[in-house]
Amino acid sequence: MDAQFRKFKNRIILHSAIESAVAGLAAALIVVAAILLAAMLNHLGLNVGIYIGAGLGAFVLAGGITFALLWPTDKKIARRVDKELAMNEKVQTMVEFSSSQDSMAAIQREDTSARLGAAGAKSIRFKKIWQCAVASVVSVGLFAASLVAFIIVGGPVPVNADLSLWDLTRLRNLISQVEDSDLDEEPKAVALKELHALEDFIYDETTGTYKTVSEEDLIAEVVDSMIAIDAAVDNVITAEPIGLSLNEKCTNEEFSYLGLHIAALNTVTTRSSFTQFKVNLYDDAFAESTLADAVALISEYSAQIYAGLDGLSSYSGEILYTSLAALADGFDSAVALAGDGQDEDLLPDVLSAARSAIDSCSGTVIIELADQSLDRQIGEQIIYDLQDIFDIPDGAMPDLGEPVTDMLPDDDNDGENDPDDGGDGGAGRGDTLWGDDSIIYDQTSDDYTAYGDVFNRFSAIITELAQSGDLSEELMDLINIYYDMLASGIEENTPTEDTPETGEEEAA
Repeated sequence: MDAQFRKFKNRIILHSAIESAVAGLAAALIVVAAILLAAMLNHLGLNVGIYIGAGLGAFVLAGGITFALLWPTDKKIARRVDKELAMNEKVQTMVEFSSSQDSMAAIQREDTSARLGAAGAKSIRFKKIWQCAVASVVSVGLFAASLVAFIIVGGPVPVNADLSLWDLTRLRNLISQVEDSDLDEEPKAVALKELHALEDFIYDETTGTYKTVSEEDLIAEVVDSMIAIDAAVDNVITAEPIGLSLNEKCTNEEFSYLGLHIAALNTVTTRSSFTQFKVNLYDDAFAESTLADAVALISEYSAQIYAGLDGLSSYSGEILYTSLAALADGFDSAVALAGDGQDEDLLPDVLSAARSAIDSCSGTVIIELADQSLDRQIGEQIIYDLQDIFDIPDGAMPDLGEPVTDMLPDDDNDGENDPDDGGDGGAGRGDTLWGDDSIIYDQTSDDYTAYGDVFNRFSAIITELAQSGDLSEELMDLINIYYDMLASGIEENTPTEDTPETGEEEAA
């Protein structure tokens, strides 16, 4: 391409770019002005990013389309230069035959190039300066007017919350329920403080009128109260850190499971874990029948508890901590009864001491877990009621975290969502059962006996009650269904070879 012609082309492209930029800017200002007007009419406060994004989008789209339409091809440029410089189509001819090697074409190109050089690219003037100026002034004026109107007249106007006597009554009822609840004193004091603060926030007791508060401020106030109440309840839930420490630090799977049961505030599975420890001591005594094995197992139990409590000195005065520490101390005391471990006659005393330690600890732990679980349930109910009373949308609810869930692989205690290991029936974890078809711990006699014997004895009690007419027909139907299910998997009086048929033989 001829160097002189390129200068003209660059200048005309610059003109097109300016026109496109003006068109894009005008479109951006008009779009932003339109959004401002819409926000003003609807009293909306939009994020500044929306305005910036809309403006940039309009600028790119309008400017790009305009530039594409105005893009100057060589033929268009040649036609314009011929017209404005009155060169009688010389430039068009030069462009048309730019690649021709003919001598006449070469002479014509040289002559036209010389004429272009003499005229200079600046001779091509910007033709649409007035149109661009008017478009810029109009769009800037519209944008400025919309911005001023939005700031002065139509800024975001808070929408007042629709409060009524029903809302106040429900809040006061919630306050009464919390006052009468069994919630721990510390979180109860916080909850009542927050609820009374909400009452004062929406209602003027002096004038007997509802205060004018915006929905945004009301939601923020209620959410802050939810966070404070949840934090206060969590402050008394010591089972989570203690249980998780057991779960993480104990190498023995049974204690790891116990830790997760405690952390999840699950009294059912925690109780079954403690019962399993007693069953293990029973199995060691009658299956392997060595004092050394029993001492080794009890010592391991003690070491696992100490490992789980390690580093939790801040909870040293807490009930769960002291109960578990007492259990470990009880195991140590049971081991101490074995002396040098040579006298097998000491086995019953060692086992009895270890079982007694489990019994004294497990009851306290279960009660404390139940209390903490109740605290959590009450706290969650307060938060749910606040959301319902003030109609707080789910999207505005705070992230209060998720409680620890008691879900373990091969653990039949956790419900239908727990993976099935395909084991036999009974209560326990996988292959380790504490209430199978052969033997069960009988709480009435504090002993282990054949499952069929227990089944027969309690069946006799139920039969006597049914014959006396003390049980309703509905209750009898449920009992019959339950016993039908049990009987389908029970063989009566079939204790294992390694276990005695009765508590008397065990004592013997």
